Amino acid sequence: MVEILLVPSEKEAEEYQSLGYVHYPPRDVLPLEEIPVSPPVRKKRLEILWKILNGENVKIVTTLKTLLEKLMDPQKFLNLVLCVKPGGILREPEITLSSLGYERTYMVQLVGEFSVRGSIVDVFTPGYPKPARLELFDDKVEEIRLFDVSTQRSVEKLNELLILPFEDVMEDATLLDYSSNFLILVMDKEAVIEEYLRHRKEMKSLIGENYKQAFKEEILEKVLNEAREVRLDIDRRRFVHVEKEEEDTLPLSLYDLDEINEGDLVVHKDHGIAVFEGVVRLRNVLGEKDYLKLRYEDAVLYVPVERIEKIHKYIGDPSQVSVDRLGGTRWKQTVQRVREDLERRIRELVELYMKRQTIRGLSLTGDPELEEKFAQTFPYIETSDQLRSIEEVLEDLASEKPMDRLLCGDSGFGKTEVALRAIFRTVVSGKQVAVLVPTTVLARQHYENFKERLEPFGVKVELLDGSRTTAEKQIVLEKLKN
Repeated sequence: MVEILLVPSEKEAEEYQSLGYVHYPPRDVLPLEEIPVSPPVRKKRLEILWKILNGENVKIVTTLKTLLEKLMDPQKFLNLVLCVKPGGILREPEITLSSLGYERTYMVQLVGEFSVRGSIVDVFTPGYPKPARLELFDDKVEEIRLFDVSTQRSVEKLNELLILPFEDVMEDATLLDYSSNFLILVMDKEAVIEEYLRHRKEMKSLIGENYKQAFKEEILEKVLNEAREVRLDIDRRRFVHVEKEEEDTLPLSLYDLDEINEGDLVVHKDHGIAVFEGVVRLRNVLGEKDYLKLRYEDAVLYVPVERIEKIHKYIGDPSQVSVDRLGGTRWKQTVQRVREDLERRIRELVELYMKRQTIRGLSLTGDPELEEKFAQTFPYIETSDQLRSIEEVLEDLASEKPMDRLLCGDSGFGKTEVALRAIFRTVVSGKQVAVLVPTTVLARQHYENFKERLEPFGVKVELLDGSRTTAEKQIVLEKLKN
């Protein structure tokens, strides 16, 4: 049995750990960011998921929004778990561990890291208090031991090591898909819902419709209907069931994906722009139901709340549009014009990329020996993402097809080194390079960095920015010509 206690906030979730619950934390990065979840948070989340998959009795405390976070498919999680035993085979540990989300470092200190030094492979995987050291003979595992990070001495010999995937990806599963035996409790249901709505409004202001890619809101009603409301009995330090006089109904806000307020302009997918006049409860042959009331120029349309996906808040300037007629053709004509415009733009893009495929560019093959020496001057160990990006960019440069690539990464994540490897490849292939940056300060920083790295290899680096005089700029331009 897996027991889930829903509380309003993460702070309260941490407080209830004293009652025997383990806190299942949320991701500590914005949804859909390229930045990975921090290793400590990933470790805790993955360990809890692994316990659930193994059928352990777990008591979890978390928030509603964390429960709705989309996760890796549980079967995929199981398929990625790597069981290593003495006498077994571990081929290409660098590739294998990198593909599972582990980061290669010189010395393993934190969970999620691994190192390879000759026949010794160190890896720190969730589920173990210390990192493990594997001794290999070719591909064969000779011995597995846990070791102390500070002393590097072995502390325990293992008969097997389970290496869990160290990735926290968003697919279409949630925590509830990891077991078929859940009991959901909710502490202060009204506050839980209020806090979730606040979070959702904040997230939707940042990522818009992409919210649906990060959170599985379609299970929300089922979760709240199945959850048993409880309160804390202080004296006995346990939760007791709260008796309800009547069945709760979900507030409209939980259906309303766009935070629509009365008087707002909305867009109905099939009928166009209307004024939202609130929610009304109507009786028909099927009984009483809630409907969204939309006023058009010539009529009123009542939309069942379960069809809310057809309605979106109008996000343009209200003064620039008028309400459509429910029986008119203007909306259909507008949709048709937009569709034709999109098709035209798509055709233009397809033609553009087809032309790019036929254009022959320069093939820059470089000098492997010199490039290897240059790579050795990088004072850090490349991350797996850096190595992959460098390899792909250099492959593009070696190809005769023009490169069309955008490299994205947060500040400090190593984009400059990828650019330097591309610059060096271009220069040793006999060509010049111009690096454009948005500010004078950044230009100066790159100039000093590039000089330090490139000039020992005979590469001349110059700065061309607003700090240079006209005469200095002219000298640089003359050097370029020569």
